[in-house]
Amino acid sequence: MAVLSGGKAKGGGVILIGPFPIVFGSDAKVARSLMYLAIALIVIFMVLSFLLPFMFSGGWRSL
Repeated sequence: MAVLSGGKAKGGGVILIGPFPIVFGSDAKVARSLMYLAIALIVIFMVLSFLLPFMFSGGWRSL
C-alpha cells in the first residue's frame, strides 16, 4: 500500500543457521532492528535448551 501511494517499502529478513544469524535488510535501520531480534531469539533458544530438560527431569530433586 505504501508503494502505491508514493512511499517507500522497507523490509528484511533473518536466517538462523545454528547460533549464527544472517541478517539482511533494505536499509541500516531495518538490519539493526533485525539483528537485535536475532540476538534475542538466540538467547531465548539457548535458555530454553538448558532449562526445559532440567525442568522435565525433576528439577533440583534429581540432583
